[in-house]
Amino acid sequence: MNELTDFLLARIAEDEEMAGSGWGRPVPGRWCRSDEGRSILTPQAILAECESKRRIVMEFEQVHADYRIAPTPMMEGQRFGLAKAVAALAEVYTDHPDYQEDWKP
Repeated sequence: MNELTDFLLARIAEDEEMAGSGWGRPVPGRWCRSDEGRSILTPQAILAECESKRRIVMEFEQVHADYRIAPTPMMEGQRFGLAKAVAALAEVYTDHPDYQEDWKP
């Protein structure tokens, strides 16, 4: 899972950079600045989304680390659920060359 979390954190950082640079490139699967009347995802919304994703990844990493030290059935359930959530968050980036098909939830 470490490769997946590293991959996801790198994509989050790229999205944050894009949001802060005035729309340097489109975010996969999402609308950006448009004069065609489509939905617009503001830089603030992208940054808020990135922060939420990062919190989920950090929570997974903490539960995973705690589980390795003192595993409990409850932690196993948390770890499993958060792993699925992290995989689902990464699925947005399936078109990225570093995305691995076995990460699909």
